[in-house]
Amino acid sequence: MFRKWMAFLLCFMLWTGVAQGAQLLDDGGARTDGLVAPFSAVSFTGSRAEAVLDDNPYTCWSRPTNIDAAAMDLVLTVSQPALTAIWVRSGNQNSEWDYHAHARPSILHVAVSYLQNDVMYANTYRYALTDVYQPDVNSLTWRDGYQCLQLPVAVHNVQSISLTVEEFIPGNALDILCISDILLSGGQPAAQQPAFQPIETKLLMRMATRSGPSTSYEGLGSYFKEGHDVKVLSLCYDNGGTPWVQVEFTYQNRLRRAYTGLKRVDVDEALLPREECLGEATLTQDVTPRYGPGTSYAARNLTLPAGQFGFVYNQEGEWAQFEYYDEEASVYRRVWVMQNTLQASY
Repeated sequence: MFRKWMAFLLCFMLWTGVAQGAQLLDDGGARTDGLVAPFSAVSFTGSRAEAVLDDNPYTCWSRPTNIDAAAMDLVLTVSQPALTAIWVRSGNQNSEWDYHAHARPSILHVAVSYLQNDVMYANTYRYALTDVYQPDVNSLTWRDGYQCLQLPVAVHNVQSISLTVEEFIPGNALDILCISDILLSGGQPAAQQPAFQPIETKLLMRMATRSGPSTSYEGLGSYFKEGHDVKVLSLCYDNGGTPWVQVEFTYQNRLRRAYTGLKRVDVDEALLPREECLGEATLTQDVTPRYGPGTSYAARNLTLPAGQFGFVYNQEGEWAQFEYYDEEASVYRRVWVMQNTLQASY
């Protein structure tokens, strides 16, 4: 009986949300250059879910911060069947004071439900949000104060999207968590968009590096002093929410790519594209990997065997960035290999 009552309640809330969402779309619809508002929004933990539909920074969904972190916060239904990215205007954007006074998400759990052969499936993702008030940036990852949560691959026949705030940044005045607006993209994924141009910047301190974005990856050594020039390629976060950047530099007359903490480079993280896993892959032959996507990059002093399983995080030309776990050394590694040496499932 309890399950039947909960199912009835969910259906009623979704129906009510559809009526509200349709009215909002009729009043304005999609406004931000190729993005569309969700068709409806309901909340199981807070109030004014419809505020995330109106593309209005002065209204927001909110809930108390003491809600169980496992509780589903928002359920969105969509008006287009394909989804490549979710754009979030985080926090209370009424003013800069309101933004910092209220709590805002730092880790967001996303579940995308979709139909395939009349069977419902769900893909789940976790995103670390950048804590910045209305950045004056328009790029692949920012637009009109929205930051992009890019899906690794497009999802089709989408039925609903659920959002759960796993972690948040506390407000300095109020124990209220807010999200201002949400828009959706069903266009081409970022991998098909114009290539990001690396940002040339300077080191703020000596650059300690690893092969991937956390201390779980092998150390690659320390390079250069404060003030040295490097190129910054991308941004990602480790499981603790610490930001890391992928950098490119020349050492001993050969190009290299590696990861270092964001704190070591002079760059605005809002300008950097986020990294996402593209899918699983297995090596089909023994390979000697490199530090970057090409023979101009130094070779790694490694041999990876055929059958090595891992994940692909990037593709450039004929090369792929391949992550795997070295059981003998008990470390993770990210290396670059030729795409034709991989059997991929992406």
